[in-house]
Amino acid sequence: MRLKTGEGQVRKSRAQRKGTLVGSLLLAGWMALGVAAPAAAQPGRDCPEYFFNATDGNDFFAGLTDRHFTQGLRISFVERGTGTDDPGWAERVRQDCASSHLPGRAGMGVLRFLTNSTRRAGQATLGRWFDFNTDTVSVILGHNIYTPEDLSKTGLISRDQPYAGWLYVGFGFFNENKDREVLGEKVDILDSVEIDLGVVGPASGGERVQREWHELIDDEDPKGWDNQLHNEFALLISYDRKYRHRLVEENGIRPAVDWIPGGGFALGNVFTYVSAGGIMRVGYNLPADYGPPRIRPGTQGSDFFDTGGHHRKKLMAYLYTGVEGRAIAQNIFLDGNTFRTSHAVNKRYLVGDWQFGGALAYDCVRLAYTIVYRSQEFKGEFEPDIFGSVTLSVRF
Repeated sequence: MRLKTGEGQVRKSRAQRKGTLVGSLLLAGWMALGVAAPAAAQPGRDCPEYFFNATDGNDFFAGLTDRHFTQGLRISFVERGTGTDDPGWAERVRQDCASSHLPGRAGMGVLRFLTNSTRRAGQATLGRWFDFNTDTVSVILGHNIYTPEDLSKTGLISRDQPYAGWLYVGFGFFNENKDREVLGEKVDILDSVEIDLGVVGPASGGERVQREWHELIDDEDPKGWDNQLHNEFALLISYDRKYRHRLVEENGIRPAVDWIPGGGFALGNVFTYVSAGGIMRVGYNLPADYGPPRIRPGTQGSDFFDTGGHHRKKLMAYLYTGVEGRAIAQNIFLDGNTFRTSHAVNKRYLVGDWQFGGALAYDCVRLAYTIVYRSQEFKGEFEPDIFGSVTLSVRF
């Protein structure tokens, strides 16, 4: 349908104002990182490192479709320290690693309160029960949107994915062991635990986010959100383990090759599954990370990386490909609400991902891009989904 001239001008004006607002928020975020950076720049090996990660997963980046998993945003703040089990560690960091700038002190104070609270909870549970090191922890904010393929229909599309949004906050714990001997080989092992708490349904804001975004880019208005899943508390507990094997060592211009197999599981009313897979990488300075972060469900990389600084290479670059298979018992975005009758489809119990992409990092910045082909997730879906994700990581 064509817009009248006046209506088109109003829509354009709204888009410009929203674009200006988004740009202002992004600029403010970068300024905040710039102000906070001096807090981590103080000398001393006891000062923690901080990482900011923003991952945007969207079918726009690859398939140019607008269906099923259509958009996901994951933002994480990571604190990576040493000797955090020392009772005086937090006070020593506060005294020795504080910024000289008042805004920087205030910003880092809030961040450290969140990470210290997360670490204490991890020490009281994972540390006590499983001897899990909690030197590296993260605080996460995420939002996912799911829709059927046809956005023009107002009625229920019974054989396609339900409309749904998922808003959550998460808390992550990482336990890294380097040069461990496994079956006669020395490998690096990364264990990660993540606990996500949030809401699925109208309270997640999925409808508003998609409608306003489509208005901003002058795309089709999604008309079926009245059929979305009902409000439901959302819990997800996930665990992953990865083994980083060195296959070919880097030598001059010859790139290195490594293989990172792994597996894990997820429990909760959002997802319940077991997974196994791995990625193979070719490039330079591969020990700097374990692959880029991803939005669940999917092969997870690491929210931190080791480039720059004393005795560390500043450049990391690699291409990678990998697969993951999942046996799924629960997927709320296909099975529908747990405690109320809602739209649901017949899910497939075995789902696979094939992914490929690359990452480039220099000093304190990492940029990664991934494309994912996902096999059919429910009966009546006739072709795989394809979507991409972009991750920007900053160490400060």
